Amino acid sequence: MSSTLEHLVPELLDLILDNLKRKNKALSRLMRCSKFLHNRLQPILYGCPDSLEQAMRRACKTGNTHTIRLATSYGANVSLIDARYNCCSTLKLAAERGHAEAFDVLVEMGATFDHSNVTLSPRFSRKLCSPVKEAVLFSFLKAGFASLKNVELSLPSAIRTGGSPQLVQALLDHGVDVNKHERVYGPKQHHIIVTPLSTAILENKMSIFDVLIERGADIHGTEHCNPFHTQNPYPFRQPLHLPIYAAAVSMAKHETTATMERCLDLGVDINFISRNREHPAALAVLTTPLLTYLSAIEAWNEDAKLHPIDGLKFVLQHQAELEVPLNFKKPGLEKEYVQTETTIEVLLDKWGIGKLGNPDFFATIEFLIDKGAGKDAFNRILTKYRTAGEVVPLGLLQNWTRFANLMIKRHCDGTDPTPKNTLLRNVITRYRPHESGGLHDIDRCTVRCVIAAGADINAHNGGSTILHEVCGYRNLATFSHICGYEDIFACGHVRRMCSFFTFLHEIGADPRIIIKGKSPIDVLLEPTQKSFRLSASGEKYLVRLGNILLGELDKYTLSDLKSLDVAPRSRKIRNLVCGLGA
Repeated sequence: MSSTLEHLVPELLDLILDNLKRKNKALSRLMRCSKFLHNRLQPILYGCPDSLEQAMRRACKTGNTHTIRLATSYGANVSLIDARYNCCSTLKLAAERGHAEAFDVLVEMGATFDHSNVTLSPRFSRKLCSPVKEAVLFSFLKAGFASLKNVELSLPSAIRTGGSPQLVQALLDHGVDVNKHERVYGPKQHHIIVTPLSTAILENKMSIFDVLIERGADIHGTEHCNPFHTQNPYPFRQPLHLPIYAAAVSMAKHETTATMERCLDLGVDINFISRNREHPAALAVLTTPLLTYLSAIEAWNEDAKLHPIDGLKFVLQHQAELEVPLNFKKPGLEKEYVQTETTIEVLLDKWGIGKLGNPDFFATIEFLIDKGAGKDAFNRILTKYRTAGEVVPLGLLQNWTRFANLMIKRHCDGTDPTPKNTLLRNVITRYRPHESGGLHDIDRCTVRCVIAAGADINAHNGGSTILHEVCGYRNLATFSHICGYEDIFACGHVRRMCSFFTFLHEIGADPRIIIKGKSPIDVLLEPTQKSFRLSASGEKYLVRLGNILLGELDKYTLSDLKSLDVAPRSRKIRNLVCGLGA
């Protein structure tokens, strides 16, 4: 084919080539056919400005140094490609695709970024710091481009994506701040701030850790930072820019104590208290490295390299405080309402009480309780948790009972009944059972545990008993709802309340105790308002509740209950709920 074309009369060959002037692909293929055609077609292919810029663009994207030199010899701009191609920078095209040799050739030929049409975005800087672009980044630094406007070379990005210690050294040599605070970009990373050192710790890169320490990285860190364009009162959600907190997360993530031990050897305070904010609307929560370690645990496996209990033992051996001290005041947060969390809550809030069935998880909870965790908040802990749905699996109830017994045994003084009585009252009354329709099964488990430990359901200490308080919980909305049913015992709320009152009777709540001249039955039958007239449905509902408390099923009428001065001693009734539809 090539020989045939070569022997064509010049006029005919010129006519053919003239028709192919704008067919760059066809010309490129013909050039490969013979040396004669290559020499004849090259001026035609590179003589057109559009073709020349297309060739330059493709050469920069593919790293073809020969074409770059050739296109430049025919007059292509060594730095820019025409506006119809969005004013692309040749250096930027080569750098973004990791072609270090092409980048060096362009620099050698005089290419620069110093053009008004070229913008180096933060995204370009981050991409340049990735390990696949490491060779280009070395060339970029060698050419002196690190000082260009808008170039923000990121040490955390280079470390996080696998950059070498040599690259870190090079970035530091070219003026990158060793202690600069930066935002982390990525899914679910909003308001996460890091430093080069905290990033090296999070990634467990000890060789880079040593380089940064040698170059002056602050091992203690600076809590107050704001790398945003506008002032933000809550710039971070987790204090991961502090090396000790990064080490706590690294312990959980990489299942090793090496980074934590290295930080402690350098004198970091293992009890430095900072704060968390899970989302913008959340209150600030005080936290410690130990709490952060627990919250960062992602799995509970028997084959873990570092079991959570071993991790806890390690930090406790280094004098870590188990929890934030009660009433701790942090400077700078005096005007805020700051919450505190216990180690128990950190685990149960994240994993839920269903995780108590996991042997490793429960063993960790048991270890913490034995060390005194939750002492100042055991009341809150035992009244805080619920499960979705009305039916609670038997296994979960058994696990919760074990947990509640451990908490009560560890934190309630055996001789003083007051803490137990207070806990019992809180469990029964905290969620206003007249609105929720009785007690959740988890709460009933807790009640049984507290009573078994010695709490008195009828304690009053000069005030009302729990039963007095419960009998006084009702409102017009409840009765209005009940009156909408022809058969009130078909109402789910009524059935739940009857079950609740049956439970109170079974655990020994005494309806005969008189406080300020009134028994719980009297309080139950009092009108909600003076003008309120009790409907037939409402009357039937209250009569049923009163009979349940007295250990009977529909024995007494409303008038009987009102005139009853001293009810006979209650006897236990069982399975009353089964007859509620009767």
